[in-house]
Amino acid sequence: MGKDGKLAKHERLHKAALEAWSEFKQRAKSQANIGNLLNEAHIRLVRENRHYVKAIAKVLRMTATQKIAQRGNREGQSSMIMNRGNFLATLNLISEYDTIVASKLSGPRNAKYTHPVIQNELLHIMADTVRDAIREDIEAAGYFSLQVDETKDISKKEIVSFVVRYFHNSEIHEEFLHFKEAAGLDAGSLFRVIHKTLNDSRIDIQKCVGQCYDGASVMSGANAGVQAKFREVVPQAIYTHCFAHRLNLTLVDSLKSANLCSEFFAILQKLYVFLSGSFTHQVFLQAQKEYLKDKRPVELKRLSDTRWACQHTACVAVSEALPAVIATLEELAEESNKDRAVEARGLLAVINGSFVVGLVVLRAVLKKTKTLSDQLQARDLDLAEAVCLVDTVIEDLDECRSSDEAWNTLFEEAEVKCAENDIALEKPSRPTRKRSLPARLDEAVVMAPTGRRDQMTTLEELKVNFFYPILDALLAELRSRFAKDTCQIIRGTSALSPKNKVFLQEEVLREMANHYGCVEEDLKCELHQTKKLLERKRAAGVRVESMVDFANLMLPYRDAFFEIYKLICISLTLSVSSAGCERSFSCLKLQKNYLRSTSGEDRTSDHGVLAINYGRTASLDLDEIVDKFAHSYGNRRITLI
Repeated sequence: MGKDGKLAKHERLHKAALEAWSEFKQRAKSQANIGNLLNEAHIRLVRENRHYVKAIAKVLRMTATQKIAQRGNREGQSSMIMNRGNFLATLNLISEYDTIVASKLSGPRNAKYTHPVIQNELLHIMADTVRDAIREDIEAAGYFSLQVDETKDISKKEIVSFVVRYFHNSEIHEEFLHFKEAAGLDAGSLFRVIHKTLNDSRIDIQKCVGQCYDGASVMSGANAGVQAKFREVVPQAIYTHCFAHRLNLTLVDSLKSANLCSEFFAILQKLYVFLSGSFTHQVFLQAQKEYLKDKRPVELKRLSDTRWACQHTACVAVSEALPAVIATLEELAEESNKDRAVEARGLLAVINGSFVVGLVVLRAVLKKTKTLSDQLQARDLDLAEAVCLVDTVIEDLDECRSSDEAWNTLFEEAEVKCAENDIALEKPSRPTRKRSLPARLDEAVVMAPTGRRDQMTTLEELKVNFFYPILDALLAELRSRFAKDTCQIIRGTSALSPKNKVFLQEEVLREMANHYGCVEEDLKCELHQTKKLLERKRAAGVRVESMVDFANLMLPYRDAFFEIYKLICISLTLSVSSAGCERSFSCLKLQKNYLRSTSGEDRTSDHGVLAINYGRTASLDLDEIVDKFAHSYGNRRITLI
């Protein structure tokens, strides 16, 4: 037995084993705690890093959607007393209320993630996410049409704007895709840019059913233009000459062809130039305070052949400010500065009764085309409705031409305005020799100015020599540029508009149906059944007022009425105008100004996508953006996943 006995030895071994077991359990517990602590620390670090990158993304999104500059001239640490730009200034403001952002900004310089390269990467990821959402919508819609236009930016680079239109979720969408620099302005170069941009955006070009450009020959040429090259690849993509550009060309050409009308607008332009001078403008503003009392000051408008509806706004401005215009010219006519005095007297001499009649007449006539121009720029306007609107304006102008009532009303208004401004409408006291056309031109149609001038002061003279020529020229241009036989495929959309008198007429729809590969026999049967369906729906109190209403009505039956529903969707997809591109140019001017003229193509395009597609940008999931950034940006200094 004893201390060296077997029992004692067994006891010592038992104690040693128990101690070893206790030590093992303690070590195991300690290691588990360390693992948990390390894991919790990692999760907390990732959460803080993601929070910080999301804050950076929020600032970039805000500056992009508000179209404001992000960078400053001096962004280094040594420039704390200087303006470091909107991006860093906003981020520093956030850090005053966010301890995580504050700690990251005070950390190592290579882990702040405020470098321009990081900014560009995050902007590109957000913009591409918006583009991916648009691409997915196009895939779901099945069809899209393309709008393309070109402009020159502040750095003199040729910038091409891309807008897509499609019908999805019962709505017409016009979405901006890209700004791209044009390598050349010939048809081949422009088409290559278009084709590459669609491919890079992963949009199936074969889903394109229409293309809409302005009327420039390089775009619209039937044999060698961009639209012809596009149709070599996508035959079904019909070309639509932008209705808004077409209307503007109508106004420019018709108003120039009427000799007295072109003289009238020359006077308006002279007034604008003269009263916009630094000295004369102050006199003009002072006159407005005296004569227009509590009304807001009016600025005269500059005329331009490329600015839509500017003729109407110029007429409105002069009409509203006419008392102040006359008072200003009378004051300046007595100026000691002889050059100004002579010019003021010359302008006063031409602001006579005929000028006032022209002002009233053109303001009224151009109001009709101004309304049409505004409607043609709407995003949700379909081709059938656009054609109907143009026809309505033509009918309205025709009524003015054939009835004396419209002219009498306008002349009475002109008489009132003349009386208010002490302008006489009677004949001049000194007779002038009437210029006649050469005898050789008696049987000719004269299309250019000849120097002939008529003194017009009586009602009949003004009507025959001023009012009628304006209406005739305008009607002739409208009928020529919007001719009913211009494109029967486009006219086929009228047969799908419930308000049109040719609604569901097979012969009107046939050419469009053949172009887009519809089975004629199936279409004929579906047209008959659709009429029956509409009769039952109307009897049940369902109203179908527009093509969108028609599409929504047919949506539950789209499998049974496959051809009809297909044509409705295509009709709603075809672009009416390229106004979407023009709107993007407005954004480009705000975004790429004198101080930001060196912005690169990708950054400019990404900014444009985020700013123009504001709704999509505002709804971006920033956690998804951080995930994409973590996977795409390899040289990460902070852990994000």
